[in-house]
Amino acid sequence: FDAVEIHGAHGYLVNQFMSPFSNKRIDQYGGTILNRARFALEIIANIRSKVGSDFPLIYRMSVNEFVEGGLTTEDSKVISMLLENAGIDLIHASNGVYASTETIIPPTAVGHAWSANISEELKKVVSIPVIAVGRINDPLIAESVLRSKQADMISMGRGSLADPHLPNKAQAGQFDDIIRCIGCLQGCIQRNAQQLPIKCLVNPMTGHESERQITPASREKKVFIIGGGIAGMEAAIVAAQRGHKVEIFEKNSRLGGQWVLAAIPPTKEELGSFTVWQVNQLNKLGVIVHLNTDLTLEMIRDNQPDSVIIATGASPFVPNIPGKELGHVLTANDILQGSAQAGKRVVVIGGGLVGSETAAHLANHGHDVSIIEMNSDIFVGTPSATKHYLMKDLQHHNVAILTNTQVKEIHSDAVVVDNNGQLQTLAAIDNVVMAIGSRPVSFSVEELEQHVSEIVTIGDAQKVRKAMEAVEEGYLAGLTL
Repeated sequence: FDAVEIHGAHGYLVNQFMSPFSNKRIDQYGGTILNRARFALEIIANIRSKVGSDFPLIYRMSVNEFVEGGLTTEDSKVISMLLENAGIDLIHASNGVYASTETIIPPTAVGHAWSANISEELKKVVSIPVIAVGRINDPLIAESVLRSKQADMISMGRGSLADPHLPNKAQAGQFDDIIRCIGCLQGCIQRNAQQLPIKCLVNPMTGHESERQITPASREKKVFIIGGGIAGMEAAIVAAQRGHKVEIFEKNSRLGGQWVLAAIPPTKEELGSFTVWQVNQLNKLGVIVHLNTDLTLEMIRDNQPDSVIIATGASPFVPNIPGKELGHVLTANDILQGSAQAGKRVVVIGGGLVGSETAAHLANHGHDVSIIEMNSDIFVGTPSATKHYLMKDLQHHNVAILTNTQVKEIHSDAVVVDNNGQLQTLAAIDNVVMAIGSRPVSFSVEELEQHVSEIVTIGDAQKVRKAMEAVEEGYLAGLTL
């Protein structure tokens, strides 16, 4: 190895000794900063005695733990001086412990390079280099931090999972080819917390580097893809990379499908960077895109494709609630795509991620919003850090959240609900927004089989799930044609 990093951050053992939040000892390892640092300093001395004076030692620390009674930036400035005197060559300035886990691996709701001002504080008191980390997923942002002298080096964890070739692409000036981390946390920290292998929503190669290789196809095929969402585009990219002649047929006026809408709510705009990357790759690979076009059986008969990939996605599901047909009842898609404007007071039915983010979107634009969810909690299954910041946003905008509540009737200006067995009327309502879920958009496979020998259904067209599964299925479809 070229260096050793001591993990003295994030609430693990070395950090537990260092922090007054966790260290309640009253012997020589507790109480004062010098005593609490003793454990780490003894480890450093032990390692240094074995690797020699010229081998680089890095110390990763939680500069600010963001918990009551925890380490602050001022505390860690003192600790960083002790570390330098002890022979540490480089300080890796992270933040947070498990009680403030949303600051360790922050989601897209947190600004880029959010803690660079914290690493800058350490640089004021030490002469050794300092590493900045935290929502730095773009080489230009990294360069800005370095030029601002807020750090001497940049650490990218999730940025490297999304695209391990990021440094080489940046060095070559190929910025449009970089797959950027979108801060979704779904494939990395959420799966890690579940003790599952790491994946990445925007890069299906991550975690499968030794088993998935894009190799030239044995023969060129004509491939038609029905639907230009993220699953269909991923299939097109991989199929084209393998040498197939690919065409996408998208019924709407732009590519991206529901993923475009997912990037509309506040703090979610970075999701759009993945769509931009996919479209850019399609252009580079010469994939033919037909917008505002429904692929018909006649077109298939005339063009005789070898393979058809069905990626028609999903459409909103509207439950059979009395009053659902009233004109003021909308879907979350209507709101997010701007095809309908809501009035002042809005009730959102459904507290999943789509409903909650649509509620946040409306609340951020000045609407009075209530969420009705039949389960005991909202956005179940969402990564905890994502949930933390979304809940904070909803609370800040006074969004009313009614859990264990079911909608019984919708009237022209009111909604009748059953809250734990008690009927209740929410009056003076301008609009009702449905965000119950989605259903696959079907395509007649039986008729297609008469004209095409190879048919694959992917993404929500097969079964409504999350984007990570859709992208992976698109990737595998392109890989196996």
